Amino acid sequence: MLFQLIPSHFHSGDPMSFRPVRTALLHFLGLLLIFATGAHLYARAPSGGLSGVVTDPSGGVIAKATVRLVTSSGRSLDTTTNRDGFYEFKGLAPGTYTLKAAAKGFALFTKEGVQILDGETQQLNIGLTIQIEEQEVEVTDSSTRVDVDPSSNAGMVVLKGKDLEALSDDPDELQSELQALAGPSAGPNGGQMYIDGFTAGQLPPKASIREIRVNQNPFSSEYDKLGYGRIEIFTKPGSDQFHGQLFVTGNTAGLNSRNPFEGTTQTPGYYSTQYSANLGAPLGKKASVFFNIERRNLNELSVINTPFVDTNTLQLTQFTDAVSNPRTRTNLSQRLDYQVTKNNTLTARYQYWRNNENSDGIG
Repeated sequence: MLFQLIPSHFHSGDPMSFRPVRTALLHFLGLLLIFATGAHLYARAPSGGLSGVVTDPSGGVIAKATVRLVTSSGRSLDTTTNRDGFYEFKGLAPGTYTLKAAAKGFALFTKEGVQILDGETQQLNIGLTIQIEEQEVEVTDSSTRVDVDPSSNAGMVVLKGKDLEALSDDPDELQSELQALAGPSAGPNGGQMYIDGFTAGQLPPKASIREIRVNQNPFSSEYDKLGYGRIEIFTKPGSDQFHGQLFVTGNTAGLNSRNPFEGTTQTPGYYSTQYSANLGAPLGKKASVFFNIERRNLNELSVINTPFVDTNTLQLTQFTDAVSNPRTRTNLSQRLDYQVTKNNTLTARYQYWRNNENSDGIG
């Protein structure tokens, strides 16, 4: 590049006459500084490199493995191997690096002290090993103590909260499930069922049950019989806030198979409807009440399948018929709780139970 300064005519003593010369000199110095800086930066650009192949223990290449190069200052450079297992880093500054590699199913590879030289590409292959499954077992020096509390016997079953949702809403099926859960009992009269501590009473609706205990402390002197097959049911008390529930369930003949002994005659339709509602409410600061009412309407069939002698032909004839067998059940229970002292609560419970069945025992 050629720079030429052309002198201008000026008058001595006139300071304005030096401005063109000074401006040209400043432009020249600026361009010279720019070229010098660019040449310096170009000369100092990092040109080191690192490349290699990632393989498994059998020597096969691993594609899509993650390879990370960490500088001494903590900055990370990441790349991924191609389908041939090859990785490469370019434009690395001279220095010491830490190389890491990872792939699914393989243990983490780490190599420290990798030296990168200026203007050279170093070849470093990586061999990954199979990852070993690790399990951690914590052992304490304290032994597990045997619980000798008779109320915590191993055969006890306690159902409450979410566990009660697995039981049937149908009262007959609910009673059968609890008896099967309790198992065989001692004595000829079967197991006992306690409702809030009393043996007299019918099984309350599931919506009013708070907790069920089966076979708890069978040898307790609190009871007059051996406790195998014993079922203890505790109903819900009232609460400090209004809380209620209402549900209706139903079933029809279209959802059930026919009785094979119904014959060809037209049979009455089967249906089952169950209504249930409950309400818990406070009565001041020390008292609460809980109401529950349940009604079930069930229309089943009584099938007649019996042989008889026809009086006209004196031949043995088979008679088959189906008779409607309607049933209704009403269950109304109330519970009142009053806190007498801090540790004593007075509970009064009333239950009305009525069951009607027609056309039983036909056939």
